[in-house]
Amino acid sequence: MNPVTVALLLTLLPYGAKSVTIQQSPPKIVPTESRVNFSCGHDDKDMNLMLWYQQTSSGRMSFMASSYGGSLSMATEFEGRFEVTRKDQQTGSLVLHNAMVSDSAVYFCAARAQ
Repeated sequence: MNPVTVALLLTLLPYGAKSVTIQQSPPKIVPTESRVNFSCGHDDKDMNLMLWYQQTSSGRMSFMASSYGGSLSMATEFEGRFEVTRKDQQTGSLVLHNAMVSDSAVYFCAARAQ
């Protein structure tokens, strides 16, 4: 089995000068075919829109998904093997089912007020 390297960075999109505390998953190396959970959280109740992006080793950045309230929008190319969940307005997860070597990337979580 080949290992898959994945990392998560959290980006907060600016909407005013404010201090925000961020919690995120550390970088991971996982075996292929495994389930990977990336968590994302912040302490600002006004940031209710969460967005997910993937950046591959080529530098290509792709929008993956957004969630706002109970609404979820997933880009077609990520449907099926990726899932986004929200525990509450400030906490969410990106789940990768059946990791493949081609999933090696940096995964970004962004949050902003809607």
